[in-house]
Amino acid sequence: MNWKINGCSGTVEEGAATDAELDVGLALAMAYKQWGDEKYLSDLKSFLAKVWNNEVDGAKLLKPGSQFASPYNPSYASIGALRVFASLDPGHDWNAVADNSMNMLAKNAHSTTGLPSDWCNTSSPYAPVDFKGSGNSKFGFDAARTPWRVALSYIWFGKDAEKQWLNKIGSWIRTKTGG
Repeated sequence: MNWKINGCSGTVEEGAATDAELDVGLALAMAYKQWGDEKYLSDLKSFLAKVWNNEVDGAKLLKPGSQFASPYNPSYASIGALRVFASLDPGHDWNAVADNSMNMLAKNAHSTTGLPSDWCNTSSPYAPVDFKGSGNSKFGFDAARTPWRVALSYIWFGKDAEKQWLNKIGSWIRTKTGG
């Protein structure tokens, strides 16, 4: 699906947006798990092959879309969805994408708050960058969904990297709110 459309009257900008693609993939995975219909699994694997070929880069990190590779958007790292994909699509190394994404999130995290930026550069230490007016070092509209995406992964899979990343943000919030 093109990432930016004008209602039902046409395309404004072409190419997929990786965050939406992962949400579609997760919906197909949930449908398969809920109803056991192999058609959902078949559709998921076909869909994920396209995502892998167009939206995962050579470093096994998620590109922001099918039309451009940089900068990265940390909030696109839907860690839980990636781990679900690994269990249903063993032909692609989704766990490596999840692990590499968590590494990117850990390095991008603000040293005091733990919060991610909206956008970051595509090499370690994944420093925040201003992209289309996002504001350097900004925890903004895009970044606001990152803790939720990481929390889902922790709830579903219990990985220590996700817990550590969330604990930093939680500790900062507790100090700012008095517990």
